[in-house]
Amino acid sequence: DVLALAPVGRNGDVIASGGADGSVRTFRVDSKGPPLEIAAVERAHAGRVPALVGALNGEAVVSGGYDGALQVRGTDRLELIAIAEGAHEQKQVLCLALKSNDEVWSGGADGVVRRWKLPSLAPCGRVAALGPAEDDDDVIAVRALLIHHGTTNSLGDDFRYVAAGYANGCVKVVDMDDEC
Repeated sequence: DVLALAPVGRNGDVIASGGADGSVRTFRVDSKGPPLEIAAVERAHAGRVPALVGALNGEAVVSGGYDGALQVRGTDRLELIAIAEGAHEQKQVLCLALKSNDEVWSGGADGVVRRWKLPSLAPCGRVAALGPAEDDDDVIAVRALLIHHGTTNSLGDDFRYVAAGYANGCVKVVDMDDEC
């Protein structure tokens, strides 16, 4: 079963999938036929892979798994670049969001949103205001947001706000206007 899909290629022509069997795969897509598998890592994670994002200008795939690990892999061959085991206090990684080309946020079964520098997966700390909603509820969704106050002529590619959704139905939004 496929649990997650994410666009990862430089030109929008590559997608990655995360599987219930722990696999991570990449596929080339075009309008001429079915997706063509480029690379696969069976059991990349020791458990389900519910979270994927493309990063580093299409050069990398970041995955999060039920094994509690975050991984950065090269898009073309899925070679392992970095790993953060026990990223959420040994609990499941449930969701990922790209803040900027070199920063990713993860949400986990520990109820916390965490920040990571790419490609090394060096921790940048927790998003304190996005700690557990109640009773360590799982963070089941995290998204980077660009919210404008007034008018602007340039959108840029750096998202300033993060939203987290919790298993109990709570949603929190926090201004993250600082560097990782």
